[in-house]
Amino acid sequence: MMSSCEIHNLPEVFLLSREMKALLVTNKLMKENIVLVLVNLQSGKVGKYYITKDEGKHLGLHDGNSVTLFDRNKERKELNDRFLVIKLSHLMTEVCDSCYDNFLAIYKTN
Repeated sequence: MMSSCEIHNLPEVFLLSREMKALLVTNKLMKENIVLVLVNLQSGKVGKYYITKDEGKHLGLHDGNSVTLFDRNKERKELNDRFLVIKLSHLMTEVCDSCYDNFLAIYKTN
């Protein structure tokens, strides 16, 4: 069963970090505090995750605006950044379309 947004009463289908969702709901989210984490998956797809800089520091990531991680490679039996990817997934929660649109409006501002 899908959860629904407390603000917009819409289904929550997009992923943001829990801390970022809390900042977004209270209108305290600033572009300078957003880190884009790209995860290169074994399938060749790239997953996009948005976290705050504080969460990035907690994970041991550098202080930039974007980070690229590489998930495991089962064929070569390489873990790469697998443990970081797992920790990252535990930080994520779902948001609705409207909340995600509000986030993108903040993220894409110059």
